[in-house]
Amino acid sequence: MPNLRAAFLTVIGMGLIALAITGIADRDAQARLERALRPTPPIQTVSSVTAGPFAQPGPAR
Repeated sequence: MPNLRAAFLTVIGMGLIALAITGIADRDAQARLERALRPTPPIQTVSSVTAGPFAQPGPAR
């Protein structure tokens, strides 16, 4: 009987761990989705843009 109880508690523990991992993954996916859907600012500051498509080349050496 103790083996049955140990097996039962092990299964319960594994289920709780699986639920916790699923919750963390779901929260991470939700955060990524919210970041992707967040509107982008219409004006970007110079510090946030580095060498974009309109960057001017430096002097020839």
